[in-house]
Amino acid sequence: MSLEQISPNNIPPAAAAPVAEVRISDEVPLDTAQLREHPVFLAADPENRVPDVTLGSASLSPRDRAHANEQRIGIIADGQLVGALNLKQLPSGTTWIRDVRIEEEAQGRRLGVATYLGVIAAAHDAGRRVQSDPAGLSPSPAGDSPARHVWDSLVGRGVAEVVPGQQDQHGNPRFISKPPEAK
Repeated sequence: MSLEQISPNNIPPAAAAPVAEVRISDEVPLDTAQLREHPVFLAADPENRVPDVTLGSASLSPRDRAHANEQRIGIIADGQLVGALNLKQLPSGTTWIRDVRIEEEAQGRRLGVATYLGVIAAAHDAGRRVQSDPAGLSPSPAGDSPARHVWDSLVGRGVAEVVPGQQDQHGNPRFISKPPEAK
């Protein structure tokens, strides 16, 4: 399947093996410090400049929307809960992140990049690729899109790519993590 044929519902999984789900919870947290030798981190952050985060269970905040069949995951940095995201995983292998919230005082520390790298690494291990939210990368109150900045960073780091000819409802390009074998 060429990138031109990819739509939100038919992005292929990274491997032909059965597609497992990424499991992240307080019982099975994802600690990016333990992923430093993973191919995603070796490609994207060879000098270890992106901070470590731990991802675990989280509940909805008043600003969040509940979405069917999505897991709410907390973002922990330096022992403090600093944000959360929703992870959507379809049986087909289609996977995306949406509704990322990082507390204002924690912004600007590359915690979003660290979080996405951790989710991409875990998704690749499960035979999945991560794509940008098919509902669109929402603009912030300032008019920019923090998620767009993270995806642009992931492209620059060599672990994601723009899907040619596709845009979301806000005019942002669609993004997808590169398959593990493409790194």
